[in-house]
Amino acid sequence: MRCVPPGRDAGAKATVKTHLTHLYAKLGVNDRAAAVAVAYDRGILG
Repeated sequence: MRCVPPGRDAGAKATVKTHLTHLYAKLGVNDRAAAVAVAYDRGILG
């Protein structure tokens, strides 16, 4: 893990949020818990 100066990680957080939003949309869910449940149901996890 690299060190990032304070205040410089805002872009990274926005990128992660965007990726999660797109993933939730593809799974048809609105939050992490629902995404995990759908992933188990579809055999993506476990």
